[in-house]
Amino acid sequence: MKLDSAAPKVELSKYIYNETRYRMLEKINPERTKALLHASEADIAMRFAVYEQLAKVTTAKEPPKPAAPAPGA
Repeated sequence: MKLDSAAPKVELSKYIYNETRYRMLEKINPERTKALLHASEADIAMRFAVYEQLAKVTTAKEPPKPAAPAPGA
């Protein structure tokens, strides 16, 4: 497996608060929004760590091909 993306460069909070729906959630219930944000950030970090580990695992090689028959056989 090959990891085709880099680690996140921008904090989730900076990314999501560019959208009105997330800013509204923060205004409605700041404590809950903060808890969900921290849980999401932890999930992102864990998922990326798993993807990095999977990318490092080598896959089983293909079984060797049978030898070609000897000439004249």
